[in-house]
Amino acid sequence: MRRFTRTLITAATVAGVIAGTAGWASGNSQEAVTGAPVGTGAWRAAGLPDPEG
Repeated sequence: MRRFTRTLITAATVAGVIAGTAGWASGNSQEAVTGAPVGTGAWRAAGLPDPEG
C-alpha cells in the first residue's frame, strides 16, 4: 500500500507540474517579429546612431 501511495503522489505532482507549465506542447505559439520594431522611426528622426551598424 505504501508503494501505491507514493506512486499516486508522484503522478499527481507530475500532473500538477505539467498543468502549471501549460503542457508540454500546447497551442501557445509565438509569432515571428517581422519588420522594424516599434519606435524605429522616432529613433532615426532623433538622429541617433544605427545600433546595428
